[in-house]
Amino acid sequence: MGWRRRTNLTVLLFLITLIVVIGTIVRLHGPDSTVPPGAKVFRQSIGAYGVPREDLNRARDLGLNVALSGYGSPNTGRGELEAAGMKLIARDFWGTIKKGVPGSCKQSLEPCVISHEVKSTILRDVRAYLKGISGDPTVIGLYILDDYPGNIVGLLEDVHREIRLVAEELSLPQWPTVCGFGGNLDRRLPGTATFFEESTGFPRSLRNYSPRACDAVLLYIYARRMPEPPDVDWTMAALLPRVKSALHAKGWNSETQPLLGTPQAFGYPEAGRLPPQPKHLASQIVAFCEAGAVGIIPYAWADTASGPKVLLANDPGLRGGLADGIATCREVWRPR
Repeated sequence: MGWRRRTNLTVLLFLITLIVVIGTIVRLHGPDSTVPPGAKVFRQSIGAYGVPREDLNRARDLGLNVALSGYGSPNTGRGELEAAGMKLIARDFWGTIKKGVPGSCKQSLEPCVISHEVKSTILRDVRAYLKGISGDPTVIGLYILDDYPGNIVGLLEDVHREIRLVAEELSLPQWPTVCGFGGNLDRRLPGTATFFEESTGFPRSLRNYSPRACDAVLLYIYARRMPEPPDVDWTMAALLPRVKSALHAKGWNSETQPLLGTPQAFGYPEAGRLPPQPKHLASQIVAFCEAGAVGIIPYAWADTASGPKVLLANDPGLRGGLADGIATCREVWRPR
């Protein structure tokens, strides 16, 4: 009878160990993770890229509640954010990842080759960054991808996994990640009635989408650089369904990985990039919300580009277009 007891005890210990291991795997990799659902964290987020601390109160008075800016930059500060009642999506977190990606990868669609040593350095820097923002209630998300740096989806999954591991080990908040994907608005040639797909930007950038990396999807969609006002579809009537379909095909679930919209709120006249009219900005904002976006974060309030520029900070027309679009979005977001 003794050997049976020992056998039963061994089996019991094995089963307990197996349950713990499976639970850890599910917690770190599965859809029912402990990361706060982005749909809740980002619901009715109204923000902008690059809101400097001296403009936080002015942005708040316009209705903004989120800044997509660098945590370690002098442009933002916890005290100023808290005083203005605003939150932060840490944009400079992306720099922690990007600096380890070889520049040559941007020219290829093939998976970017990153050495074990470099990847280990990136993950070490991720840990250090997370420790640096621990205890700060203003941070609600981590921006982990911008533009197309190369096919780095595997690295982004590793970073996402590392974020969860660090949070588990140090009892830190489980900040949701935000992946940015960009492309151009559909355009219509003079004398024609049909809009056409302007570029292949989205098919390329979406190679980096993975539900195991991105807790929220941010789409930034702008008119192509042109010397004259482009005849583009600001309503994105065909573009948004096309992009959402491509995301769904890669496993995107908008209920658990929400959509954030970044409309064009800028112009660089000397560089051949004209700003939208206020009505066009409002149309693009409304189109995002009607397509299911839970938040709107236009580019940009301010940026570091040289030369004359038209931005939310210095153009009352763009601020008016933003206010009009957000007013309609609030109606779209209102519980029915």
